[in-house]
This record gives sequence, C-alpha cells and structure tokens, in this order.
Amino acid sequence: MMKPGLKGKGAIFLVLLSVLILLLWFRDSAEPITGDAAEDGNNNGEEEIQEDETEENNNQSENELADNEANEQKEQNKETDDISEATKDSDRGGGRDNDLEESEEKKAENEASPDNNGEELTEENETKEEEKSETEQPNGSGGGESLSDSNLYTNSQFGFTMELPETWQNIIRIDTNVFSPDQEGAVNFYYEPSAEINQLVFSVIIYTDEKGKEQEDNPFWMPIGTNNGYTFGYIIPGEPTEELLAPENSEKLELVQHMIYNDLPEIISTFKFH
Repeated sequence: MMKPGLKGKGAIFLVLLSVLILLLWFRDSAEPITGDAAEDGNNNGEEEIQEDETEENNNQSENELADNEANEQKEQNKETDDISEATKDSDRGGGRDNDLEESEEKKAENEASPDNNGEELTEENETKEEEKSETEQPNGSGGGESLSDSNLYTNSQFGFTMELPETWQNIIRIDTNVFSPDQEGAVNFYYEPSAEINQLVFSVIIYTDEKGKEQEDNPFWMPIGTNNGYTFGYIIPGEPTEELLAPENSEKLELVQHMIYNDLPEIISTFKFH
C-alpha cells in the first residue's frame, strides 16, 4: 500500500477543516441567541409590546374620554330637558292657577250679577209700575178719570160721563193710552180678572172734528157725538186674546161676549157731556 504524500495529507486536512467549520456553523445557527444579542432582541420585543400597550392604552383612554364626554353631554342635555319640563310644568301650573283665579272671579261676578240684575229689574219694574199707576188704575184711570162707587165713570179732561154695570166692578181696568198719533185721546176698558187675562172690551176714541170726519167710512168706528171741537166714538176688539180662547177660559170668554154685545149698548146709552 502506498502512503499518502504531503499533498494528500493537506487535502484531507482541508476537507476535515471544512467539515468542522460547517458543523460549527450549523451548531451556532441552531443554538439560541444569548448574551447581548438576546438581550437586545428581548429589549426590542419588550419595547414593541410596551409601545403597543401604550398605544392601546392611549386609544382606550381616548375612547374612555370620548365616552365620558358623551356621558357628560347626555347628563347636561338631560338636566336641560328636566329644567325645560319643570319650566313648562310651572307655566302650565301657573296657567291653571290663573284660569282657576279667573274662573273664581267670574263665578263671584256671576253670583253677584243676579243680585245686581235683580236690583236693576226691581228698579225698572218700580219705574214701570209708577208710570202704569199714573195712567192705569183698576176701576179707574189717571188724567182726571174716575169710577165712583155707583159705577159712574167721569172723564174731566174731555167732559163726559158713563154708567157701568155693577157686574163690572173689580174686573175692569181702565187706561187712557191712545192707539195712534192722530187720536186726541182714548179711554180703554179691559176685562182683567187675573194677571193672565187682559182683554179689551171697548174703547172711547176722541178725535178733532176734522179727523173725526175721516172715520165716517171706518166700519169699526161707531160715533157717539161731538163736543167742544171733538168727535167721540167707540170701537170693539176684532178677536179675543189667545189666553181667553184657551178651553179652561171658556166661561170667561162667554162673559166678555156678554159684556160687549149686551152691556156695552146700555153703557153707551148713558153717555153724557157735562
């Protein structure tokens, strides 16, 4: 066998050295990093984690701050709404109080009003009664007219008298109200047994002689005579009042008809100037 030479030994050495270097390289690459490099890697990793945590914390803080601000804004809005509602309630309450006060005032005025109206009506009625008493009197009238105890009616203004039946006593009202401006005077006899019935029986109408001539064609005008420039006549009603036509007043209606068609001709026959 031949022994390798120096060159062959050198080649083998180089191969072994290369293998060794490769093994060392593989070993170094497979071993964990230690020392400063590992520390630097760890530090870098920790710094990155801390940065991530810091950024996350910052984001969380910002989110929490935004949430807090939103919650504070909601609370402020809620307080504003509560104040607004309270103000509205107060206004409504004040309005109700004012309405109640106005209602109470109106109620008090209405309660006092009937008394005032009653007083006004009483005064008005008294005035009307006074005026009525001057021109209207049961069994007589104002203006110088009177009905004596013997049922003799006397009119001093126009100077005439008439005798009424005794049955007319206390059921007749006499007034001197004219029916039209062209009349110089009138004496009206009403059947008035109660406040509900007021039925005209007849009226003595006085005109001037000139106006009296105009009544000659009036079918409802019944002349009596003339005296001192006046013409006298009488009229009777055309229809009974509704109250007198009621069924319960049939007897009173018959009495009025008797007064007109039976008593009145006798009364006119007693008419005298004085």
